[in-house]
Amino acid sequence: MSEAYELARLLTFIKDTLKEYSNECVKVPVEVMELLENELDCINKYKDLNEENRDFEFWTIMSNLREKYREDVKFGFEGKEVVVKAEELAVKIELLNEKLRLGLERALQENDGIMPTYFYYEAEEYEVIENDSQKIEDESKDKYVKVLKFKQRKMPLFLEGVVRGFKIYNDKEFLRGIYNKVRNSGLFDNKLNMYKVNASLENETIEIGRARAFTPGWLENESIWLHMEYKYMLEVLKGGLYKEYYDDFRKVIIAFMDPDVYGRSPLENSSFIASSANLDESIHGTGFVARLSGATAEFLSMWRLMFAGKQPFAVRNGKLTLSFNPVLPEWLFDEENKVSFNFLGKCLVTYHNPSRKIPMKWI
Repeated sequence: MSEAYELARLLTFIKDTLKEYSNECVKVPVEVMELLENELDCINKYKDLNEENRDFEFWTIMSNLREKYREDVKFGFEGKEVVVKAEELAVKIELLNEKLRLGLERALQENDGIMPTYFYYEAEEYEVIENDSQKIEDESKDKYVKVLKFKQRKMPLFLEGVVRGFKIYNDKEFLRGIYNKVRNSGLFDNKLNMYKVNASLENETIEIGRARAFTPGWLENESIWLHMEYKYMLEVLKGGLYKEYYDDFRKVIIAFMDPDVYGRSPLENSSFIASSANLDESIHGTGFVARLSGATAEFLSMWRLMFAGKQPFAVRNGKLTLSFNPVLPEWLFDEENKVSFNFLGKCLVTYHNPSRKIPMKWI
């Protein structure tokens, strides 16, 4: 699902860019255009497929198109191109995105309103595919099968699906609802007031992958995986949930943690924090460095949005302009009602808030 959310975001970006330059023409390789047209034809015929089995049929057709395309271009493009108006191509991209978004909405609704991350599928019905060279009875040789029916198995919640899903919605109230659902789910550690990388995998088979092999609350299984938690915090901030963001801020951000609990300097990030799912209560909240973490990069992104805003630089009337649009809570200001930050590594910027006002956009 994470890839699907990112694909929806990419398709939206391409569509919007094409519309921005709607009068321009775009050169597209013939192989890409053929794939696009065949996919659109498949989407148009979707409603005419047998309702009981049409999702499977649609998946089969689209998978065959993808495999044919990969086979056609594995040694490169032929070199011929098709010239298409940007506006026309934008319409085609939007049709693909609409079909994708319908699938994403369905997955959301079938997962209790929280973005899922993983499913796995078991083959319920299949037939063995044999060619002439395989008709010699030899049980030691691999056999190919064509799956006729799958059964979907839902996986427990992973924070990554929520992080990716947040990126494609602009509805603040909708995102607030998701946020509240996450707080009430297995992703939230009620003891530490932090967000775990996944809910319990206790009832899952080891076949789902290595995460299941780790002790709960440790490394990749139900720990506070700091990079992913910070990714989630960043999306909450970008989604405009400022109150929720700062309600979590002093509980989630390492700088506010008790060093005696964290076990290291709160100026240092960790790979992960042992969650309360771990059987050893003495390490709950302790940070460990198993490998490098990307948490610092996510924190810098949060810091920039908090102090400078989403787009400090803009072109207005043909001129480059700079304007700050901070989102800061009143408690972040010192006893002199000031807070400062270093902009672009050199410029000290100080905000004054004598009345300790809260921005209206928080409401």
